[in-house]
Amino acid sequence: MKNMLFLFLVAMVMVFPGMAAANLSADDFSDVRGHWAEQQITAAASLGFMIGMGTDEQGQQIFAPEETVSRAQLAAVLQRTFQLDYGQIRFIKQPLASDYYNDVDDDAWYAESWMLCAINNIFATGGNFSPQQPVSRIEVARSIVRSFDAKGISVPMIMLMPFYEDTQLLPQDDINA
Repeated sequence: MKNMLFLFLVAMVMVFPGMAAANLSADDFSDVRGHWAEQQITAAASLGFMIGMGTDEQGQQIFAPEETVSRAQLAAVLQRTFQLDYGQIRFIKQPLASDYYNDVDDDAWYAESWMLCAINNIFATGGNFSPQQPVSRIEVARSIVRSFDAKGISVPMIMLMPFYEDTQLLPQDDINA
């Protein structure tokens, strides 16, 4: 899962090279110096795609590169990366995350990201969201494809596909994602 997220970040750096920098780098995170993905983390942080996990006991910023990615974190990364918004949709009242999911507090740090992902059809709506649940590779792949679709970005398909043993029984659309 971690490798898939870093591949996504590398692709985003190539697709959105002109995005405004967030002025963060891997040097700002005490736990990524010398990490195998330090360059990708630097790129993701400097572009504002990922902002880290807060601070440690010493007050230093941390990235937590070995942790799994939760559904809430994925939504926040997608919202920042693709700059998800309301598009052409107009609402009578300001929508809330709880309008789309039963288990999302409207004041949660990820609530707006999840609401924008719901509005842009990145994730299915209704029922529970399970924000702390770790995401799988296929969930990340599907959400990336849907994000490209939501923003009207065409991505050429190449015939060089990575092989993962656990994807053999997936439908072709999921394999393509």
